[in-house]
Amino acid sequence: MIKWRDELKDRIAFAFVTSGSEKGNRKKFADVADSPILLDDERQFANAVGGKWTPTALFVDANARVASHIAAADTAIRAFRVVVHPEKK
Repeated sequence: MIKWRDELKDRIAFAFVTSGSEKGNRKKFADVADSPILLDDERQFANAVGGKWTPTALFVDANARVASHIAAADTAIRAFRVVVHPEKK
């Protein structure tokens, strides 16, 4: 994730949405601590976008609109990355 975030930083701002405690997530996301990490314990965001599995990725555009289908699980997220950054297949 860090490599992708660094490769795409001029085109995409990464944010991570997760559940659990702030303390636990600070440790879990230590490598990406400079990106926003949002707590969603009641799964409001996940339910609104149809996120059921972990990990799940999607694009939210500059106007805060969902701009893609969700990509769930590692394989789908890797394929999703190719769509965003095709020159890095």
